[in-house]
Amino acid sequence: MRINVRLDSLAPNIPGQAQMSIKNWSGEVSGLKFTVQRHQDLGYLNGVQHDWSNSEYWFQLSSVEQDGEFLRVNIGADLLDPLLEDINANYRITLRNNDGVNQSGTLKIASSLLPSSALGSSQAHQASGHLSSPVSASVPEPQAEPQPEPEFSLDLPAEEPEPQIVVEEQTPVAAAEPVVSAPPAPSPQASNSSSKRVLIIILLVLLLLAIAGAAWWFLQKKDSVTSPVAVVEQSAAGASSPAPVAVGVCSLASMQAHD
Repeated sequence: MRINVRLDSLAPNIPGQAQMSIKNWSGEVSGLKFTVQRHQDLGYLNGVQHDWSNSEYWFQLSSVEQDGEFLRVNIGADLLDPLLEDINANYRITLRNNDGVNQSGTLKIASSLLPSSALGSSQAHQASGHLSSPVSASVPEPQAEPQPEPEFSLDLPAEEPEPQIVVEEQTPVAAAEPVVSAPPAPSPQASNSSSKRVLIIILLVLLLLAIAGAAWWFLQKKDSVTSPVAVVEQSAAGASSPAPVAVGVCSLASMQAHD
């Protein structure tokens, strides 16, 4: 049995989108795919190159809806735009499912369909064999802009603005905390030189103490040797010195007594 396939516009009519209606299909709906062949040159529509070739190309149908005796599915610009390039051409469509059921028929295209170029910008084609259902976009209706109401203005003398005193708040500046830097760690060379300097000072002090002790000991020994000699000399001097002579007073009486 031959199938009847027709492409109709959506409501509202969206350029580059259409609804495919299939009648008299006798097989299962699962795994449906189809080919489109042009009668003039028997070329097949290629969904990847969006052109006609000698090799069959199978479009995969998804989201197929059962509507009584019809099968309905929405198609996009990847299939519709090449079919609308030549409105006088005739097309043959072959439908097949996973069970191997194969039916063919003539594809009829409604004259109300529009290509995607009617939107003003070309839509990107998908490089796959799956025919995705396009999402119907609602066309916004133009809204009438409200007319502005007439405004009546009275020219009043401008009031002089009152002087305003602006008080600027001064933000207190936080005092900077003093930065205490840690003393640098002494280097090993500095510690060695300081320890050597301290050792030299200690040795000098010990040497001075030794010299002072030796000098003190020498002086004490010299005093102990010279002290008995001085005593002996003093005693000898006392023995040799004559006894003191009493000197009387020279007077006239003493002179007469001697006479």
